[in-house]
Amino acid sequence: MGNANSQEEFSWIVDVEINGTATAFLGEDPQAQHKNTQEEKEEIPRQIVANLGAVRRTHFTAGINRPIIIGTYGNEPAYLLCCNFGFHRTVDTWLTRIRGATITIDFEDAPHTEKDPLGEDPAVVRFYPEQSPFMGTKSYGTATTSVEVKQLIGSASPVCFKAAYSKTVEGGLIISGTTAGKGMFRVVWRLLENQVSKSGMPRTVTLPVIVVPRGKRRFKATLDVKMDYSWVNQLVPGVGQSAPLAGKNVEPVFFDPGVLEKLARDKVRSRVDKKTIVTVLDEESLENIELAKYSHISEC
Repeated sequence: MGNANSQEEFSWIVDVEINGTATAFLGEDPQAQHKNTQEEKEEIPRQIVANLGAVRRTHFTAGINRPIIIGTYGNEPAYLLCCNFGFHRTVDTWLTRIRGATITIDFEDAPHTEKDPLGEDPAVVRFYPEQSPFMGTKSYGTATTSVEVKQLIGSASPVCFKAAYSKTVEGGLIISGTTAGKGMFRVVWRLLENQVSKSGMPRTVTLPVIVVPRGKRRFKATLDVKMDYSWVNQLVPGVGQSAPLAGKNVEPVFFDPGVLEKLARDKVRSRVDKKTIVTVLDEESLENIELAKYSHISEC
């Protein structure tokens, strides 16, 4: 719905599509210098080529779980938002998958009217994972490296032969976060697939963030996502190719502290799933809570 005042879901509508670079690679850009050969076109999986619908439809969803939690941070009103992201693959196989993603949310001041002066942007004061990246369930595999070795035997010419070395490697889904922007109004999460299992992005992931608005002013959140969509090259076994995907929300989500406080006082429930929309955390400051408890990662 995109607006907190409507007492419904807090969600972004995100249209994801191949960016200009990848469109040129696929031979759809009339200005592109490189034109794909017939073999190159046939190499790209049918489910991607067909109007590119497999890439453009329902690859990524984003919303904020209920309830929104009102608390304090440094004696200032603060909001705990549990951001839920969904990655939807059109084909459930490692041959076509999303290998990595960067999700950016900007929290900015949002005056009620254009005549109202623009104030200071909210601050992102905490997020998960904070101190170190999250690493999912580990898996193990074997990596083989081939090297060419030259060996001198007496006065004869060097003898060349190849040697292969194997070692055990480990991998797991990796999620890291950081803040950016003047006053730290931006949170950025980066997700990288398990390099061993090559299982792509998790079906769903919930990552919490704590936002402190300035002077209880209304603020908005806009979202941007970039993903690395990959498929296996069918002409050259063992070689993969990828196309960068990009998406940005159609409309921002607005948060009005006055409206949120009223929803909490009245204990208003959503008409969609009957869950409480907003609740107040009385017993402790948001500075002290364990954010990991508010996260959820559904690994592939």
